[in-house]
Amino acid sequence: RFRSLVQNSSDLVTILAPDGTIRYVSDSAERIVGYPASTLVGTSLLNYLDPADATPVRGLLESGPDGSSTSLPVEFRLHHADGTYVWLEAVGTNLLADPTIGGIVLNARDVSERKRADRALRESEERYRDLFDNASDLVCMAAPDGSLLYVNKAWQEGTGYSEHEIGQMQLLDIVHPDSRNLYQAVLTRVLSGERLNHVELVLVPKAGAPITVEGNLSCTFKDGRPSVVRGIYRDITERKRVEEHLRRAERMQAAGKLAG
Repeated sequence: RFRSLVQNSSDLVTILAPDGTIRYVSDSAERIVGYPASTLVGTSLLNYLDPADATPVRGLLESGPDGSSTSLPVEFRLHHADGTYVWLEAVGTNLLADPTIGGIVLNARDVSERKRADRALRESEERYRDLFDNASDLVCMAAPDGSLLYVNKAWQEGTGYSEHEIGQMQLLDIVHPDSRNLYQAVLTRVLSGERLNHVELVLVPKAGAPITVEGNLSCTFKDGRPSVVRGIYRDITERKRVEEHLRRAERMQAAGKLAG
């Protein structure tokens, strides 16, 4: 029964000598690494390792010197018969003192798909972080209470606050007093699930004159509760200045016509 259980296990079960020589390997080896079990017995596991992973595997071979403990899981790569490699997560138990086993039992699980998914997630996160960090718009993420969680480089440059300073601030600290009532009203609507566009706020940089921004705000919900408020703002200070200049010119023109 135990032989049938091991031979049909979805995991890779091996018995190794302290030098890495494979004394026994389950039939799952062919499915996981592409080599028939019969061709692996007598060879060294170290021969199939990616060189960068030799150290953690040697640690497995040295696990449990008292013959009773099991090592912590470690991850390493084994070369597949098709020329690729697979990621394994394994634990080792030292049973050299056991007259029946007389070796180090290695139980390994194929985690290649999980590693690919993790890598794809990291690459996706890096792409989005690069996108936001290099955007010309001011991007920020805040907690429902207003605490700033993330801002991009344009936000730091536009407000003059360092990443450390921003981590200790709330968005309301940067909002001009004249815009705070509007911001509070907008935040209430966003936290209720609305997505608001073209919201104008006046922000107060660490140094220099206030800047006017126009932003789109939305909220992410988790388990039905608001978790992150996102804001993407564009500095429209110059546009507002030009608009005010045009309005002033139009008023002067209208006054000139009236006087005429």
